[in-house]
Amino acid sequence: MALEPVTSAVQDMTYDDLAYDASERTFESWKDETLLDEKRLRKIGYLIDKWRGDVPEELCCPGRGAFNILMRMKFADGGSAVARAPCPGKSMFPEEKVQREVSVMRF
Repeated sequence: MALEPVTSAVQDMTYDDLAYDASERTFESWKDETLLDEKRLRKIGYLIDKWRGDVPEELCCPGRGAFNILMRMKFADGGSAVARAPCPGKSMFPEEKVQREVSVMRF
């Protein structure tokens, strides 16, 4: 008896260009209007410094992955720390995404 090949659910899914374009617009407007605001960047820097300690030297330009944005702060002792947050418009369930990531960190 021969087994039938299993088709992946991913193969059956079609990519939604309209949804992708909408999420890109959401992210870009958030980045330009909110994230890159000097006061907001200072608050992020203060938060990282509060948790890391030592003398901060530089808050690097925010970086972006597929689903997260991160801000790296360099310190005088040669170390660094990173703050990471979900990108608006990039995850269908952002609250659940963050809850899962926190659960992994606690584990």
